[in-house]
Amino acid sequence: MKTMLRRIVKIAIFIITLVIVGRLSSPYFYDIVSLKTADKISALINDSSSAEDIDNVYFYLNFLLTMTLTIPLYLFLTKAFSTICKQRHLDKKMRP
Repeated sequence: MKTMLRRIVKIAIFIITLVIVGRLSSPYFYDIVSLKTADKISALINDSSSAEDIDNVYFYLNFLLTMTLTIPLYLFLTKAFSTICKQRHLDKKMRP
């Protein structure tokens, strides 16, 4: 049961981290990839770049960068939480 709860908590931490990083990179605040860059990449992939192609490239680049930022942050958070929990467990053992 503890293992299942740990996995659920880890999934929740990942989803929350993904949402936070995704919101920070949303077009309402700032764009990770500009539309000009997405247009150039779309033109590189396809000879004729339509608005849909540019939008797809823009989405995939932003999603890829969001995941690239989320995964190290998630690993750092889980490592920090596990270190804190281990330290608390050791402190409980040391008390008389």
